[in-house]
Amino acid sequence: MTTLVNDFVIEEENFLFVLESSHKTDFSMQFHRHNFFELAFVMAGLGTSQRLEGEEIYEEPLVRDTILLWDGRRPHRAVDATGDPLRQIIIIFDSVYLQRMRNADIVISQLELHNPIIIQNHLLVEKLKPYLREILYETYTHSIGRESIMFASLSSILMHLIREIHTNKCYTEVLHDKRIRKAVNYIHKNYYLSLKLNEIAGICNLSARHFSDLFKQETGKSFTQYIHWYRIQRAKEFLTTSSRSITDIAFEVGYDDVSYFTKRFKKEENLTPREVRLSGHTV
Repeated sequence: MTTLVNDFVIEEENFLFVLESSHKTDFSMQFHRHNFFELAFVMAGLGTSQRLEGEEIYEEPLVRDTILLWDGRRPHRAVDATGDPLRQIIIIFDSVYLQRMRNADIVISQLELHNPIIIQNHLLVEKLKPYLREILYETYTHSIGRESIMFASLSSILMHLIREIHTNKCYTEVLHDKRIRKAVNYIHKNYYLSLKLNEIAGICNLSARHFSDLFKQETGKSFTQYIHWYRIQRAKEFLTTSSRSITDIAFEVGYDDVSYFTKRFKKEENLTPREVRLSGHTV
């Protein structure tokens, strides 16, 4: 049975539009393609993002603070969870608009590999929300420099997304086992939560014992060691790129006790968080 796919075409060139999408409880979306890029921020609700490859449907969960970037060529749709429809801010722009950006080729090449790019790192999303708010504000104003500010804000959002993809790729590209790669990607998205070995082993369809052995073999670290290590890597980034307090950063990367965070940090880096901040060491 052939799945119906709708095609949407915008004839304009060099455009950026902002849409506020709030689905009704009985909303249903067909698979669709389009000749423009789509950047979606999930502000509320639950659901799945589905993409169509041939007759196969692949899906990813959608929750609040998910960001998706599509190039429009692959048929896709959003499906709402029953009783909790999605609310999204959607920014659409064409290839001419994108090509004005200095690093447009990097965005395009990453979309060749990851279409869509999906980010569920809540700390990164919080960092990007001011750019989103700026775009929303400028959408409804006619102040001088409006277009320049919107362009700069979108450029910043896209470059942060590409950095996130690049960071995760550096950590996962050396992994040979797809199940462990899946586990590591899950950790990278949820490292600030209280992750349990049994939970992640189940996601990978492995017994806890087999998963533990395979994880150590692939990463060189135990499951617990890896989580602490990755949290510290993200903490280093926040220490050197933001002015947030060490206490706030400790909490944001998953540590309720700042003293324990400092102890773990020094064990990994041979420096305290304060020393890293003062020295300006980067990840």
